[in-house]
Amino acid sequence: MKTQFQFLCLLLLFFESAVSAQDFPLSDGLYRIPYANNTKIYVQSDVSNHDPLGCFDMWGVEGTTYQIVAAASGWIRAIRDTSDRNCHPSLPSPDNWCCGEFNNYVVLEHPNGEWSTYIHLAKNSITGLGHEVGDWVEAGTVLGQEGNVGCSTRSHLHFEVARPHDPDDPQPWSSHSGVVRADGKLLNPIFCNASDNNGLLIAKNYYTAGSCNDNCPTNLTVNSSSGTYNVHRADQTITSTSTYGSGIFTIYRAGNVVELKPGFNASWGSDIKMLIKTCNQQN
Repeated sequence: MKTQFQFLCLLLLFFESAVSAQDFPLSDGLYRIPYANNTKIYVQSDVSNHDPLGCFDMWGVEGTTYQIVAAASGWIRAIRDTSDRNCHPSLPSPDNWCCGEFNNYVVLEHPNGEWSTYIHLAKNSITGLGHEVGDWVEAGTVLGQEGNVGCSTRSHLHFEVARPHDPDDPQPWSSHSGVVRADGKLLNPIFCNASDNNGLLIAKNYYTAGSCNDNCPTNLTVNSSSGTYNVHRADQTITSTSTYGSGIFTIYRAGNVVELKPGFNASWGSDIKMLIKTCNQQN
């Protein structure tokens, strides 16, 4: 089965091409919403409309303080939480400049080679929990507190997922601001607890954070695609006869088998991935 799966993946690589500035490959990893369980959040911007593109801005609602948690298990690779200053071009003078160098942040490396970045956290809220660079943290571990620090106009979380471009230089972030550098490939992360939006967080929507325990089907048949991004998850088997045009991003995540049957077609310029991972497997 592994040989057949690897052969199919190699065939599908033939169909992949470079993405445009506004499109981002889907993540291999599955991420939880990076807030403590049962926190209701609002997504202000997503990868398609954040400035710059490829990132998220979100904040907690129906409360006063909000805990930021690891979206997936990984190693802490960078921490900064010594700042309490915020500034942004929309603020009155003299703070009407974007002071990214005052951002507080934590950066995680995940076993699948993807990295996640959490920016604007409150001063001392990361190190105050005893976190240190090199520590391993499980998904859902509290990393710090949502804050209004650095290039920010209100308390919120700036969240990114990326894959390093150069495996010999794996740091995908800028050390002065925490944001992903130009040579790191930003991804559109797949989230659990967002099944009503195809596994993606969408701007101007509300969500409730929690552990990854979605009720996916045991077996799934895919006969058609819809929209630019398509996420299909099943605990055992996915069978597909779907057709994908250029510029379509699709991922199949099945516990045992992904089977392509006659009728399946992927045009040049589409991006199709198949992963042997169960519904709620994060790494």
